Amino acid sequence: MSSKKVILAYSGGLDTSCILVWLIENNYNVIAFMANIGQNEDFEAAKVKAHNLGALKVIVKDIRLSFLTDYVYPLLKSGALYEDRYMMGTAIARPCIAAEMIRIAKEEGAQYVSHGATGKGNDQVRFELACYALYPALKIIAPWKIPAFYERFPGRPELFEYAKSKGVPLPSTLTPKTPWSVDANLMHTSYESGLLEDPYNSAPSDLYQTTADPFTDLTKHRDSENMNSIDLSKKRPKHAGKDDVSALKSEVSTDFCLSGTPSQPQEIEIEFKSGEPVKLIVYYSKGGGGHTLTKDDLINKSSVKKSHGKEFSNDSVGDNNILMVIKNDPLSLFIKLNHIAGQHGVGRLDIVENRFVGMKSRGIYETPAFTVLFEAHRDLEALVLDREVRKIKRYLAERFSEQIYNGFWFSPECEYTRSCLELSERGLVSGFVKVILFKGHVYIISRKTSDPKLSLYNQDLVSMDVKGDYDPVDANGFIKINSLRLKEHQRRKERMNF
Repeated sequence: MSSKKVILAYSGGLDTSCILVWLIENNYNVIAFMANIGQNEDFEAAKVKAHNLGALKVIVKDIRLSFLTDYVYPLLKSGALYEDRYMMGTAIARPCIAAEMIRIAKEEGAQYVSHGATGKGNDQVRFELACYALYPALKIIAPWKIPAFYERFPGRPELFEYAKSKGVPLPSTLTPKTPWSVDANLMHTSYESGLLEDPYNSAPSDLYQTTADPFTDLTKHRDSENMNSIDLSKKRPKHAGKDDVSALKSEVSTDFCLSGTPSQPQEIEIEFKSGEPVKLIVYYSKGGGGHTLTKDDLINKSSVKKSHGKEFSNDSVGDNNILMVIKNDPLSLFIKLNHIAGQHGVGRLDIVENRFVGMKSRGIYETPAFTVLFEAHRDLEALVLDREVRKIKRYLAERFSEQIYNGFWFSPECEYTRSCLELSERGLVSGFVKVILFKGHVYIISRKTSDPKLSLYNQDLVSMDVKGDYDPVDANGFIKINSLRLKEHQRRKERMNF
């Protein structure tokens, strides 16, 4: 047996399955590694597939919680958007996967890691920079950048023929002309390539997997007795893993389908502590929102939950306003918010962006929960952060977005930037934000800090009805000082006949 041991970042798809076989052909002992970061994947079937193709071992790790708390939430608290629009759901997942892959490589005594990223995209950079940062002695095998590999497989037809000859199972939905590629995790789903490469081609309506069409009204199905017959594998959000089906079945309304959004808005409330979401409260009006309510939807039957000093119990089911769901732990909160925001068509984005390698690409993204959290978090920051601190933070957030997008998460500059951004949140960005979700939009309707002492908003100072600790006469000098340079600017223009 060969002593060359390689950890392959394995997805179970065509490319990495063929790479697995190709590595074995080239005398490598392959350990297939799969990271569960919330994608809708049959991991057991993928394990069987990898074993059948000759993998020495298959390792599947559920790292959803680490992905959320160590990567997604720091991104949320930073307020970073790549090129002012992209929330970086793919980019932020790569260092998380790479870190776990390196841990396994050290544990297994592997000298190599391998991946299926192409030579034109960003992921090759992100994976490899992370690997070199965490394990400098490691060697990387990137088949799509090896001439012997990409010359043998110049296109999809050649890869298909190789798969058939080696007994690699092909999904029935996969064809040599797959219309687009999909990458999914707990935070988002992305689509690119194929017919999407022409930026003037509109996305087909059946492309979207996790958000309902905000331009179409929901087709209602009120028969709750037929709930058990609904195929949740078709309706559940793609970020929900196999183990989440039973939980989702109690949360998903029989009215929900991806063909349209409810005709009534949905009110929710999010609590933050030091910038991180710690509680999701979902309010339902009796008979409203296009949802069917049951006792099972309500909070723990025997307990009374407290929020803002008020007590809520399951006895409120008959009231005009119902507190339906409280989610506290990070995973449950994020999965529930993904589902609710997806129902209302929140989080769609279709953009052209600049890849780090120097070319432009078109990507379509669905980021339902994170979009809501981003808007709510930004609103709460406006209540507690000094304006000059916010300006500096915006500058740092732009640098941070480039560091993440370009694959430098484990660089010294990114660690420094991250620590600075973290300081702006610690102990300050704590409070409650109420949000309305409706037809693809996120509407902030109210906010307050968890402790009044945290807020920089002084109602007495700003009120038009109360003088407060402010003398309007002082504004005269303030305006005169600020007008000085404007007067000088105008004087020069007149002198030079501009």
